[in-house]
Amino acid sequence: MIKRLALLLVITNVSFVYAIIGGVGVNVVNDSFTLEGQTFDGPGDIASIERTEIGAPIGVGAFAYLTIVPFVDFEASAHVTGSPYDYTYQDLSGNNEKMTLPFGKFSWSLSVQKPVLKIPTIRMYIGGGVNKASFTKIITPQNMESLDPEQLNDIEYINDNLSTSSSGFHIELGARFKPPIIPFSINTNARYNFIDGVIPGENGYLTISAGMAFAI
Repeated sequence: MIKRLALLLVITNVSFVYAIIGGVGVNVVNDSFTLEGQTFDGPGDIASIERTEIGAPIGVGAFAYLTIVPFVDFEASAHVTGSPYDYTYQDLSGNNEKMTLPFGKFSWSLSVQKPVLKIPTIRMYIGGGVNKASFTKIITPQNMESLDPEQLNDIEYINDNLSTSSSGFHIELGARFKPPIIPFSINTNARYNFIDGVIPGENGYLTISAGMAFAI
């Protein structure tokens, strides 16, 4: 019995040591928002423009974290998400043209995280930090006014002229599971991003991620 308890303590301590340094990993990312479709008057000789519903963008990312600093953890992350949608415009003669446009976004962030629960295999934290996103604007009546009506059938032209970036900050809640001995961790995170421009008319959105890391 004593030997078993001693072995358990050793495993627990080794697991803790493996968990306090940090890790590097990959994850699956979901931006948890959707947008209803919209129809509006087009610019120039375009009678109307229709945009279909946009589903929650999904993608992949990478992250690295350090837990070696007392009292706080540090994490850097980057990811790409996207969701296609259909775009149709009608000219004054009633002719329709339909295309599929990509809503794409590349984001990176830096976070400071405060552990709120630390047991040998689980580390929960709250945190916050800064982030920046580069993305293609979603088609709206406002941003279509700046486009050349003669080029609205050119996807490359639309993407080039609607591409932009925006900076902001975030708050988050997450957890890491680190099994004994084995040098990997399972990581989950829910982050609310306060950033303008990504969603028309909104100043933020929720991002949820889950992934695995090589943890030492």
